[in-house]
Amino acid sequence: MTRQAQLQFCKVCVNQQKDLNFGIVCGLNGQTANFDSSCESYREDSSLKARLPINSSTSVWFKKIDIFNIF
Repeated sequence: MTRQAQLQFCKVCVNQQKDLNFGIVCGLNGQTANFDSSCESYREDSSLKARLPINSSTSVWFKKIDIFNIF
């Protein structure tokens, strides 16, 4: 499985952790994904999944900013 395919799982997993060098890593072992078809530790975060764009592989993520609270 490619890294991009693995990230489709990792992006919505409660165990994910951000790493400045590697992007999303597993919060349980601190490593990048190494599974072939599914991850035994995968636990879906429904709130993260609800915020994903319909086609996350081609969409750009933007952080929502409330412009009225800037000043």
